[in-house]
Order: sequence, then C-alpha cells, then structure tokens
Amino acid sequence: DLEREHAALAAQWRHLRPRLAGIAAGAHANLSPKEVADVRAAYAAHIAREEGELLPLAARTFDAAILAVIGNEMAARRGIDPKPPARLPRP
Repeated sequence: DLEREHAALAAQWRHLRPRLAGIAAGAHANLSPKEVADVRAAYAAHIAREEGELLPLAARTFDAAILAVIGNEMAARRGIDPKPPARLPRP
C-alpha cells in the first residue's frame, strides 16, 4: 500500500540523507553502493506505481482546481515552487 511505501521510503531517506549531505560538503562517508541502488530502485518503483495507478485515478476523480491544490501542497512539503517559470530562458 502506498502509505506503507511512503513510510519505508522516508525511513530509508532519513538514514541516507545525512551521509549524502556529508559527501556533498566534502566529508568522507561510508556509503554502500548497494544501499544507494536499493533506495533508488524503491523510489523508482514507488513513483511508477503512483504514476500508473494513483495519478490516473486522481485525474478521473478530481477537477483541475482540486488537482492544483493537491500539487501545490505536495510541492510545499518538498520546498519546491509549484509554479513553472513564465517562459523558458533562451539559450
């Protein structure tokens, strides 16, 4: 079930994030390639499930305004600006 997956992914991320932050800051960290691969695979499977099952159900169930509210709330939890740029910069 998606809620259990969210909890499991959050636990994996809590364990991995401090070590990744340390590496990003230039510190040495004992990081298992298998652990990173396992977390990546779990996230990929979870996202595929959400996109294959949950998003189509939401699109059939909710109107655009409700979907926008849900998207904004999800973005806020992640600290992401939900609004795309007005236009893409030219190269």
